[in-house]
Amino acid sequence: MTFQPEAIFGDMPPTGDWSEWGPPEGAFDPAAHFDTDYSGIVGLGAETSGVELGESFQGLDLTTFADRYPGYAYILKLDDPGLITIVNNWIAQYNTEDSDLWTTTASDADKLAVLMGQVEQSNWYQTHDETHRAALIMEITDHGTWLKRIEENKEEILQAARALGINVDADLDQLARTSMLEGWSQDELEEELANELYAPNLQPTTGSLRALYNGLLGFGNSQLIGMEPEDLWRMAWDITRGQNTLENAYQEINQASVGEWQLSDFDLNSEYQQSGTTMAKRLAGVQGTIARLWDLAPSELNLMELGPDQLVVTEDGKRRLMNSHEAMLMARQDDRFLNSSVYKGEVGAVGSGLMRMFQ
Repeated sequence: MTFQPEAIFGDMPPTGDWSEWGPPEGAFDPAAHFDTDYSGIVGLGAETSGVELGESFQGLDLTTFADRYPGYAYILKLDDPGLITIVNNWIAQYNTEDSDLWTTTASDADKLAVLMGQVEQSNWYQTHDETHRAALIMEITDHGTWLKRIEENKEEILQAARALGINVDADLDQLARTSMLEGWSQDELEEELANELYAPNLQPTTGSLRALYNGLLGFGNSQLIGMEPEDLWRMAWDITRGQNTLENAYQEINQASVGEWQLSDFDLNSEYQQSGTTMAKRLAGVQGTIARLWDLAPSELNLMELGPDQLVVTEDGKRRLMNSHEAMLMARQDDRFLNSSVYKGEVGAVGSGLMRMFQ
């Protein structure tokens, strides 16, 4: 999708040498793009040049400038007050027989080179990069190609938006124009869309943003920390925008888990970085023990619901995760154990034993 100025205008001239350069043959038709009356252009006031339109030594004004030099008439249609002032001042010099423009140049080509040198020093030129400038000029001088590129960009933007899982219909026209002016590449497209449409409260149900959110949610669950959905969406958007990385997001989740569990014997960050060990893996044995005593599958037991209050043991002022034996004792003291098949089996076994004793 990257806009290539040279594909429209050919080789760009060296800085300051515009004497032989102009839009390509056939790309510009003054009659199709310009009115003969420029009095309505913003910033056109004759006071900027000191020359009344139509009253000049050489007979040149803004209207006849566009007719005489159609390859440069686009400067007026850019509708930038600073550029119009430059052209007005250049016309004033052109219309003055003993001006520097006449005494220092030999041909119209040389005089136009002076004009383009002044354009290159303008605020408009300095604040727009080459891609942006060329796109704006193409919009004026080769409008058919511009419209074709815009439609192509719209299709690529829609495809990228579907991949993200977001709807861009309301912003499509503006996004297509921005992509032309800024020259978004295909690789940059999703990131640029996320930047343009940044809205953490927008929570798509499909696409790469949702997949990223689900991945962050799953990692938070593995570290036994219930992250707020808005925080996870913020991370997902920022990663897509290029404002954050997945590694940094994991680190943020790890820090939240560290603050929640406050363990003395388990360096959560170090364990994950060195071996990929998470809180869920560390407590897998405890989870299996408790689940068996409560008639649950291990995956049915939510360790976050038990939390630090039930799964952390404090000894000598230090906090550590309970072991499987401690988990068994804790599980047996819970009312859920009384309804388990393990408990009923044990009670049945005791009853059978007592019956044999009295037989």
